[in-house]
Amino acid sequence: TQVLQADDVTDDDLDLAVALCSNLEAVQESEVAKQAYEQLGGILAKKKKPAVRQLGQQFLGSARRIGLVGNEMQISGKTVDGKEFRWDDYRGKVVLVDFWATWCGPCIAEIPNVKAAYDKWHGEGFEVIGISFDREGMADKVKEFITKREMPWPQLYEGKYWSTSLGENYDVSSIPFVLLVDGTTGEILATREKLRGPGLSDFIGEVLANRTVK
Repeated sequence: TQVLQADDVTDDDLDLAVALCSNLEAVQESEVAKQAYEQLGGILAKKKKPAVRQLGQQFLGSARRIGLVGNEMQISGKTVDGKEFRWDDYRGKVVLVDFWATWCGPCIAEIPNVKAAYDKWHGEGFEVIGISFDREGMADKVKEFITKREMPWPQLYEGKYWSTSLGENYDVSSIPFVLLVDGTTGEILATREKLRGPGLSDFIGEVLANRTVK
């Protein structure tokens, strides 16, 4: 950290910081990696150079991402129809937040799994919210896509591509990226490791069953 405190941070210094945090994540030292991201990100985010500040913000986003499960999530914005999204409407629900885009092949491949879970569990309190990473001027294409694919859940759309606000806040650097959220408390229940593939519907059923037992 002393090296990064200097006014003139070199590219080698930055590469070393990235490698350190990435390696900590790779060996599943999650808590140590989170602390490293927070400490280094806090330093870099205050630098004068825009690129260095941006890296600092990415580090801080990575820290938030690592600590997602158990933390509170707040969702706000406008839907692709231009309507204000109301998170309060999802109280009492289990909500899958799906970061995706119409241009993302793996995202499209996951749609049948999401639809299967939605069709089976929607009546039991399961909801889906899409966060579109589509570019500016693509609102009509997004609407056409979700109509054709019969995706009835709301889609938040900013037209900011990778700079989508919620994506930046949670360091979403690849899609599809999904989170399962308690609509009452905002607590993040699970991340994408458990929320992809044909087993999604069964996992949602387990979560709903456990909530009923409680």
